[in-house]
Amino acid sequence: MLGSVNYPLVFDLLYAKQMLFAAGNPGGVCRSTDLGQHWTAVNNGLTSQRPTCLAADGSGALCVGTDGEGLSSSSDDGDNWNSISTGLTSLYVYALCGTPAALYAATGDGVFKSVNQGVSWTAASAGIPTGRVYSLLSSNGYLFAGNNSAVHRSSDSG
Repeated sequence: MLGSVNYPLVFDLLYAKQMLFAAGNPGGVCRSTDLGQHWTAVNNGLTSQRPTCLAADGSGALCVGTDGEGLSSSSDDGDNWNSISTGLTSLYVYALCGTPAALYAATGDGVFKSVNQGVSWTAASAGIPTGRVYSLLSSNGYLFAGNNSAVHRSSDSG
């Protein structure tokens, strides 16, 4: 058994920069530098202790989505977090997907895209029925988004 993050629920895991990150609810984000044997809370500046998802963007910055308080980003491996929610119309973030060119957020109001490390966000839900999007995946030049009715595919980055 690996070391415990001591959160009732672990919603997402991310392996980036030779480190493992866990989004726990309630509790925040934890980091392990030894593949899960030991964990350290890394929540300085995090807007919510209820994270739902993690991703790394094209610059290598870490991003965390939350249950009602938007997005935060860290450029120092989780030591410090800054809010990056400008332009989001829903602060409920269910999934994140990072690509070399953009960061995508699945929210209560559809998919949003940032091409500037989360400084601003624009809607990227063309062709998806209005409402929540729960999952995202980027593969082979396509962006896939899952909601309560189907999986939707975009060939033009949303």
